[in-house]
Amino acid sequence: MYRLILMAIAALIAAAAIFSSVALRANATTDEVAIQQVIRGALTATHTLEVPPPAYQGGIMPDAINQQMIDRVPVVLSQYYTGSPLARNVNVIQANIRADKPGKVRYLAGGVENLVFTSISVNGSTALVSVSLTAWTRVAQDQNGTLVQANPHNDVDYTFTLTKASGRWLIDSEAWSFRPGSAP
Repeated sequence: MYRLILMAIAALIAAAAIFSSVALRANATTDEVAIQQVIRGALTATHTLEVPPPAYQGGIMPDAINQQMIDRVPVVLSQYYTGSPLARNVNVIQANIRADKPGKVRYLAGGVENLVFTSISVNGSTALVSVSLTAWTRVAQDQNGTLVQANPHNDVDYTFTLTKASGRWLIDSEAWSFRPGSAP
């Protein structure tokens, strides 16, 4: 009986969390909607910019495709980030693209799912946002001529600080951590 009560309480807490997230989106202010769009865009970009264009069919990546991918990174990320998070993400993603050029590891796809805004707090031109999500990638590694694929999924919590300048919200700090039991 005690176990059933605990399960019922857990279900109610989970439902409340889901409904509060839905309510946040349904009753969101203009700023909250803009903030959600920036964060969704940033997360999508950081998880997909390493995916080569369809013209790349594997093996050593041609210089032109590699350079096109590298050049695209700051253009895309500057729509969502500013300051040190912009510089850090640009450097990391460009380094990963360069490392993938020999074709031994292939970043095939990536993305986020189950994105839930757990809190959004706006104070003037600053916002503090917490989200939880599942990040995933699909990669292949050349092991002696045989491609071995992996498709890891990890549950991650993010905290963002955004600043509004010239009518635009941009991420100026971010921190993330794997949820317990979800680290690679």
